[in-house]
Amino acid sequence: MSITCERYSKYEENKSDPPLEILQNISRYYHNSIEIFLSVELKSIPIENLLKLGDNRILLPIMVDRNQNNYIEIVPHNAKAGYAAGGYSDSTFISELEHIYLPWLDKNEKYRTFPVDEDSMPAHNDKSYIIGRYIEKIGDVVDGKTYIIITKNQEMVYKRLNKNGKNVLVLKSDNNFYKPYEIRFSEIAEI
Repeated sequence: MSITCERYSKYEENKSDPPLEILQNISRYYHNSIEIFLSVELKSIPIENLLKLGDNRILLPIMVDRNQNNYIEIVPHNAKAGYAAGGYSDSTFISELEHIYLPWLDKNEKYRTFPVDEDSMPAHNDKSYIIGRYIEKIGDVVDGKTYIIITKNQEMVYKRLNKNGKNVLVLKSDNNFYKPYEIRFSEIAEI
């Protein structure tokens, strides 16, 4: 990490705040996102309740039963804003959500359920819930399929996606009244 043990211990003991360059080194060393160090109280999260992701991505808190089966957290209408505002990486927020278990879903994937509350996707009404599988890499997005997008500016939308090769995704509604729009990869918090 290119720092002394004495300096590192001051950070651990909260006697000193590391500069950005040191945070980047620590992040790379532990293979975690800088965001996780800045926004999550890691002492409060049991390590087995974190979904480990590659490429220094955000760690997702998950709920499991006694047999280690992943629960599917249900994000209700009244919690959507909190989820989009960072609740997706907050273990306390996630633990307070209702959850279900569907045994036929892939146990190696992470799923969450979200309400639909817009008329841009006519196949679904305001009483519909969508079960979404966490997409780790934007390259895994399949053109023309529907996804739930959470942006870094706290928006949550359900749209049909297309990659255009310019570091942006094109978000399209099934309702032709709504025009497609683009979102930069850098603006995406979660798919």
